[in-house]
Amino acid sequence: EDTASELSEMSLNSAAAPVLQMLLLAVRTNTALVAAIARALLRFDSDSGAPNKEWVRKMAQDECGSHMMEALVEVLPASEVQGLVEAMRGNFVQLSRQRTANHVVQRLLERVEELPQVRLILQELGGHIAELLQWNRPGVVRSLADMIARTKEGQSDLIKAIAKALNLSAPQEHPRLVPALLLLQHVPEDYSTVAGGVSSLIGSLLLQTLVTYEEEHMTPLLKSFAAITPEYLARIACDNSGSRALEAFLASSTVPLKAKTKVTERLSEVIVKVASDRCGSHVIENAYRAANVEKKKALVEALAKEYKVLQKSHFGAMVCKRCRVDQFVSAAADWEATEERAVKKRDLFADIIGESTGDKGGKKAKER
Repeated sequence: EDTASELSEMSLNSAAAPVLQMLLLAVRTNTALVAAIARALLRFDSDSGAPNKEWVRKMAQDECGSHMMEALVEVLPASEVQGLVEAMRGNFVQLSRQRTANHVVQRLLERVEELPQVRLILQELGGHIAELLQWNRPGVVRSLADMIARTKEGQSDLIKAIAKALNLSAPQEHPRLVPALLLLQHVPEDYSTVAGGVSSLIGSLLLQTLVTYEEEHMTPLLKSFAAITPEYLARIACDNSGSRALEAFLASSTVPLKAKTKVTERLSEVIVKVASDRCGSHVIENAYRAANVEKKKALVEALAKEYKVLQKSHFGAMVCKRCRVDQFVSAAADWEATEERAVKKRDLFADIIGESTGDKGGKKAKER
């Protein structure tokens, strides 16, 4: 017991804590040893078999202890995660607000899989999205979204909570949701006039997760994507972070083809600007991969019309090559036949692995 107490005190020591972290990561494959170390570090009560709640809170809020706990959460056996969640019960909001403890909360949310713990966390944090953003804790919101994506619990509730936090909860305000999400701030009706960039890193990462939610929960997001003008869509596509969100939207198996087509058609209206850009070129390639043969043809026709201009740009030329614009111009029938064969192969492969390619409304082909 004295040794365990000494070990836990070392986790708060600026010299000893980094050594303990390295040792913990070195033995991560030995689950029995990791569990034993975790019980010592978290001061498990021998009677209740649970971590000491006061010590867990102290450790999470300590400069050194928080790093130790992050490492511990990373290697903790799944069976021990529940105990740590219970130790934080009733304190998730407070810990999420604290400068060091919020990182511990983020790491813990990455490990939670059991529905009782998911529901407990959602009950505590779900109603505080606005405060988390106000406290500059978007990382906690993102980890919460990732947890929901894994467990499929509370998808619609989180999107509604985020919309409310951004002061866009009314249905008529939903068309502004994607631009606001990317910036993680409320935007006016004419959001194109907002000075500065069009996205933040965490906003983009959050949106990348939200577009993987099941289709029936994404209605506000789909409505917003459909409302973005070609010009603003081009700004997002040519932005380092924003382009990643668009790529995720186009690659998502749960976003319906109709929604992807709407975005692709608008991108076609600004094809030169987007395809010639370092980031935008990847968005066009993703739009091409996501489309059916008919919509691929429309996109390639748009590229072909601007072929000479695009060839002057390195990225534009690459897009034309990867979308096989040359073959389309010289032999459209052969291009179409090749694409139809490729779609058949893709659908066959999707049937084998039991997933939809996104061409049929984004539904899973088979229930897992």
